[in-house]
Amino acid sequence: MCENHADFHRMSPTPILDRQQTAPAQPPVKRARSLAIGAAIGLALLFIPGNFLNNTSSFTPLAEVAVFFAGLFCGVLLHELGHVAAGIAVGFEFRRILAGPWMLTRETCGYSLRFVPNHLLGGGYTLMVPRSPEHLLRRFSVFAAGGALTTALLFLPIALLPWGPLTVSLLFANLILACCSWAPLEFRGSYTDAKIIQVLSRQGPAAERLAAVLYLMALDGRGTEPSQWPPQVVANLAAPGGGRAYRAAGRIFLHVYARETAPPAEVATTLEQALALAGEMRGDLRRSYFAEAAFWQGLTNRNAVLARAWLDDARAVKGAVAQKDWDAASLAAIAIVEGNEPQFREHLKRALAFLDRQPGPSGCVAAARTRLIKISQLQPDLHDSRP
Repeated sequence: MCENHADFHRMSPTPILDRQQTAPAQPPVKRARSLAIGAAIGLALLFIPGNFLNNTSSFTPLAEVAVFFAGLFCGVLLHELGHVAAGIAVGFEFRRILAGPWMLTRETCGYSLRFVPNHLLGGGYTLMVPRSPEHLLRRFSVFAAGGALTTALLFLPIALLPWGPLTVSLLFANLILACCSWAPLEFRGSYTDAKIIQVLSRQGPAAERLAAVLYLMALDGRGTEPSQWPPQVVANLAAPGGGRAYRAAGRIFLHVYARETAPPAEVATTLEQALALAGEMRGDLRRSYFAEAAFWQGLTNRNAVLARAWLDDARAVKGAVAQKDWDAASLAAIAIVEGNEPQFREHLKRALAFLDRQPGPSGCVAAARTRLIKISQLQPDLHDSRP
């Protein structure tokens, strides 16, 4: 009886993946940072109508608040467009820009503009990928500096504009953006421009990891599949030390490489290692890797219960921007385990459509499509399920 009890509690080699341990939680917003930003906004709303406008403005208090947040959105948008301009200048390819609640994404068939309510006050980010691997660290430094430089340049027109509600709103909004951009900080897997430049300017494991990530991003953007990535570059992803900077990104790329080149046990190990750093991932990546865990539990481990539990966790991730059919591959894997052929066909079709919408070329997307097609070939009567 005692022996059975011990077997029941025996730890899996991948305890997080097998849900014997919980994945690291998303770190809470640091209180000091929240208080600083909140105090800056509060002071802006307090001083705009009184000290700066001398009570001569015809704006109502509600209108002044609206003008302030409009100025904040304009500042965020211009900051992100600075990244876009710098990225284009150094040969990066545009993929996505998020400014406040508005998200513009490049897809295979064109551009998609969406309103994302849960990012109303969420700042912004820009996603671009290098087209070639030459001089990546220098080029990425220019890309990172583009937003910070734009924010700095915005102080010039603010100083020249007539003093009024919009000008003062832009001033305070830009001060907040400058503090958030110029301070070397990390927040839930995202890095400020100053933090990125700081990592790039120093030698060591963190810079080596980032250089490897950027190199593999460039290869992916040229259509090179993970199975063809140089092993010596992949090895740099696991460089010890260097703190937390880009550690999660390195684990993700290691898992992507193993998924195409290694046996299932090693794939599970690299997935476990990525999940162990889920607390360092931004919302989109955290959700993606919980969905990947659901896919693995369904397809490889044949455990629909654990797969659905991971998918529930993925849907509960905060800060992730919903994309149509992001969960379709996981649902297809679950449908295989449950023997539900109609749902398998439908989810697989949606999963392939999701990949088809991704901008290319992309070696990772091509490998994922091949993987899904192989799944359909495991079912003799599902060869024609491709849309």
